[in-house]
Amino acid sequence: MIGVDRKWSAGRQSRVVVTTAKGARPSGSYRKHGCAFVGLRRIAPVIALRGNVDTDHWAERYPDTKMVRLGGRSIYVLHDIHELRLDPVSCGVDVVISGHSHRPRIETIRGVLYLNPGSAGPRRFSLPVTLAILEVTKSGLRPFIHHLGSASSD
Repeated sequence: MIGVDRKWSAGRQSRVVVTTAKGARPSGSYRKHGCAFVGLRRIAPVIALRGNVDTDHWAERYPDTKMVRLGGRSIYVLHDIHELRLDPVSCGVDVVISGHSHRPRIETIRGVLYLNPGSAGPRRFSLPVTLAILEVTKSGLRPFIHHLGSASSD
C-alpha cells in the first residue's frame, strides 16, 4: 500500500491510496468478509490494481495498470516492475509505482522516480515491514519509506 499525498490542492490536503486488490482486502474469502476499500475510501480515493495472486472472478474488475494524474504529475502504477511495457521517459511519466517484490525502493532513473512501498505486513521473507508516502508538492516529489517495525511471519 502506498499513500500518495498532494499537499497543495486549494490550500487543503488531499490524499490518494494506491494498493493492490490483494493488499486491500482482508484475509479469507473476499465475498464473505467484504472489501477493506470501504474503510480506505473514508481516508482518501483508492486506486486498486490486480496483483499476481488476484486470480479469482472478483479480481476481474481491477486493472493490471493505471495512469494517474495528480498535482500535474503523471504517475504510472503497476504490480510488478518487470511487467513495465512502456518507456516512462518517452511517455512523460514522472513516477512509476510498483510492488510485487515486497522490497522497498526509492530510485530516480533518467528523471523518473521509481517507488516500491514494500509490504505493510505481515512480514514477507526477511524483508522489512514498510509502506510509502509520496508527497506531490509545488516544489517537487518527496517520497518516504516508513518502517513499521516487526510483524509476524507468514
